[in-house]
Amino acid sequence: MTTFDFKASSPINCDQLEFELRNHPDRNFVSLLCNSVRYGFDMLVSDINISTYECKNALSAGKIQIQVSPIGIAVHKYSFKKRLILDLSSPHNSCDHDSVNDLIDKDLCSLSYIKVDDAINAIQDYGVNSICCKVDVCDAFKQLDDFLTVDRPTDCGERTMALLSLIFNKLSIPLSKKKTVGPSCVLEYLGIVLDTVNMQARLPQDKVKRITDFITLILSKKSCTRKELEQLLGHLNFATRVILPGRSFQQSTLFIAKGRSKETNIMKLMRKLIMCAATYNFAVCSEHLPRKSNVIADALSRLQMNKFRLLAPLAEATATLCPQLSDILWTAQ
Repeated sequence: MTTFDFKASSPINCDQLEFELRNHPDRNFVSLLCNSVRYGFDMLVSDINISTYECKNALSAGKIQIQVSPIGIAVHKYSFKKRLILDLSSPHNSCDHDSVNDLIDKDLCSLSYIKVDDAINAIQDYGVNSICCKVDVCDAFKQLDDFLTVDRPTDCGERTMALLSLIFNKLSIPLSKKKTVGPSCVLEYLGIVLDTVNMQARLPQDKVKRITDFITLILSKKSCTRKELEQLLGHLNFATRVILPGRSFQQSTLFIAKGRSKETNIMKLMRKLIMCAATYNFAVCSEHLPRKSNVIADALSRLQMNKFRLLAPLAEATATLCPQLSDILWTAQ
């Protein structure tokens, strides 16, 4: 009989982590954290009584055969560094099978990233010539790898950097030497240059060039693909982190990129609404309802009619016809 070692793979020295947290007042939190690092984190999947569904790996994974969610290789578009990914959102657009992400309770498992605005607020609190230190964890996920400290101008930045290095080394958490910076009054954090001497937050020159080159490329074309438009929006959206007036100019373009539907008639309505918003400079906003709060509409959108009938027993037996396009638009052209 085959036995399995269910310990999670992590470089973190969990025994040392537990020792360092020995005086933490919330013992339940400490126990949960350390056990999760050792054995893996509970994703709090809401329903495990589901049928098995077989998904193929992404083409980038080659011929690897393994019984997990589909895997693939993601390549960073600028550094070309390759990273293994596990697609927990698969199967996509399936009416009969839920993905792992679909089953996770979003209210219990939400995640908020630290924003560059948080760093800017700390610098504003400590004033001109604040001292910053940054460390970067090797191969961590997205913004979870960046750690920033901000000290007063009169504090010892060298001591802060020494403490940071000591803590990460004791926990065996590997740091990127190339991205570990400080103490300094000017450094790049989350892709933005923070300058406490001039009290500025600005784009790095390489990003300025990348954005302007891409804008020049788009302007040289008579038309662009949807993917190119979304890529341009991504660049501009990033720039508005520090170029605040640019946010008001993005609303109409952002709505153009996001407003989409597979239904031809709905797209006609969307185009009219988009052009109206762009012409008269207003924005149309939508609010996401979590799946658990919108179960009837969710079942209907997935064509799960039996489930829909159970949830809405008073619904009419026959569908109501949608009005003609000419009835809901001032013109059907």
